[in-house]
Amino acid sequence: MECGAILDVVRLLNAVPDADLIHSKQLVVRIVEMLTKMCR
Repeated sequence: MECGAILDVVRLLNAVPDADLIHSKQLVVRIVEMLTKMCR
C-alpha cells in the first residue's frame, strides 16, 4: 500500500510520464497478488 501511495505523490508532482505510472501501478498490483497467494 505504501508503494501505491508513493506513486500517487509522484503523479501529483508530475515527476514521470503517465504511461510509466500506469505500468508501475500494474506491477505493484501484480506483486501484491503474488505475495497474497504466497501467504495462503
